[in-house]
Amino acid sequence: MNRTVLLLALLLPVACSEPEPPLIAIEPAPLERPRIPSQTPSDCEPEVALEPPSPHRFIPPWEDRRVPRENPTRVAEPVEPIVPEYSEAARKARIQGIVIVTAGIAKDGTVVGAYVLKGLPFCLGSKAVEAVERTEFRPALVGDRPIDSVVNLEVQFQIDE
Repeated sequence: MNRTVLLLALLLPVACSEPEPPLIAIEPAPLERPRIPSQTPSDCEPEVALEPPSPHRFIPPWEDRRVPRENPTRVAEPVEPIVPEYSEAARKARIQGIVIVTAGIAKDGTVVGAYVLKGLPFCLGSKAVEAVERTEFRPALVGDRPIDSVVNLEVQFQIDE
């Protein structure tokens, strides 16, 4: 009988005269992007001061509902090969590979917007975007009519021996 009473006493909730403290929500600290030890913050800094963003941002044709979708008979292509510049840190680390850049090409063959889709370390993504923005393109065509288009470009980084 003693065991039964003791077991029931353990199972019954105990009335407590003190209320439980309220739960406090603790927010986690924001995560910081890890830096590569040999890369200094000035490696990726632009050489010119950044201007405030333009009120006219680049809208890809597939997002712009005013532009009808047209299948080009010729896609936009660079007039000359895209030749990127290496950053000093990437050259010392002997980084090689491909950066994929998505670029908007206007009817006149100029680059109206570009961003990195797949990059490489040591600022090679930004160097690839700079190289694409310097390049002149043949615009995409529908029949004989040039159109605005968006292309994915592979920018090759290779150290020549």
